[in-house]
Amino acid sequence: MNIKHLYWRVQSKYYKVSGQLLRWLPVKHNKIVLNNFHGFGYGDSPKYIAEEIIRQKLPYDLVWLVADMSMEFPPEVRKVKMQSVHASYELSTAKIIISNVKVALPYHKKRSQFYIQTWHGSMAFKAIEADAQDKLKPYYLKETKADSKLINLFLSSNSIQTQEIQTCFWYDGEIFECGSPRNDMLYKPQDYQDKIKAQLGITGKKLVLYAPTFRDDHRKDVYNLDMDRLKTYLDEHFGNDWHILVRLHPNVMNKNLFENKSYITDVTLYPDMQELLLISDVLITDYSTIIYDMAIMRKVILLYAPDLEDYKTNRGLKPVYFKLPTRINQSNEELLEYIGRFDVSKYKHELDEFLGTLQIFDDGKASERVVEKINSVINNR
Repeated sequence: MNIKHLYWRVQSKYYKVSGQLLRWLPVKHNKIVLNNFHGFGYGDSPKYIAEEIIRQKLPYDLVWLVADMSMEFPPEVRKVKMQSVHASYELSTAKIIISNVKVALPYHKKRSQFYIQTWHGSMAFKAIEADAQDKLKPYYLKETKADSKLINLFLSSNSIQTQEIQTCFWYDGEIFECGSPRNDMLYKPQDYQDKIKAQLGITGKKLVLYAPTFRDDHRKDVYNLDMDRLKTYLDEHFGNDWHILVRLHPNVMNKNLFENKSYITDVTLYPDMQELLLISDVLITDYSTIIYDMAIMRKVILLYAPDLEDYKTNRGLKPVYFKLPTRINQSNEELLEYIGRFDVSKYKHELDEFLGTLQIFDDGKASERVVEKINSVINNR
């Protein structure tokens, strides 16, 4: 356990004790507390649930747990510092708690409180939770099992995810097959995409998003994508002028892994991953769940997994990963050779066949369904 994680554990202990001390406070029936990746910011499914509540002008007190109080939020959302007594108070008095990660939050859950788990992925390609329990840290297993006992509603995007929730998450409660609220963004029109590109200062270019996942052993040598050659190959074989977006996982977000160049934009701190997927023409990743999100938009997915054999051994990959209609490239040379002979029409035909094996619940209206459920809970229906 490194110093940073030890500090986090000590803070968490203090955080949990404050939650126990506040356990007798009454629940405020219009209060909703939301958490995204331990205070990462305004994004993922909790964001889109909050946006729908705001759109409907519902009289709810929206509270967001944040690691950095300087983060920007809509005026309808109150920010509260993560790992503070104030955060414990808000959790202890909330009617609805929404989180996209499974972590022991510092409150004593009352019978009248309702906890919605959105998770932060729509379909796992790597081993997760129970499937990877021999690879996960004991403290995490303890926390995630405890968290599962508190959940009232688990959201699902597709039939595969429903099976995962039933078999991997130590959870036997209600599964809401409503789609993933964060994927509602993927159904936005072109003018919305143009607005995001303008905000990033990237217009008139084709975009490739490089978004690898993290490694349990924190190794960095796997992030060795040759950016110069990649841009050259994309320009030559797909045409247009290509720009590369780099999005590192929160677990490696502080690593300076790539040089600053005019054709590269680091979007690691951009709060909304789905907006980046929406504006990107091509995704390059390794084992991330965002493969599914890109697939339902029928966009090009390129796999770059230089540590494939090690990852299979040390973490584990699900059979569905090897059924994806795109080649698993293990070196820069393989990836560039694959780009050079890539057949878009063949790929899309095979992608449609792959998606046809799933029952997909996403249709752009998941947030509406979740808010309807929240209304029912708050109004005791």
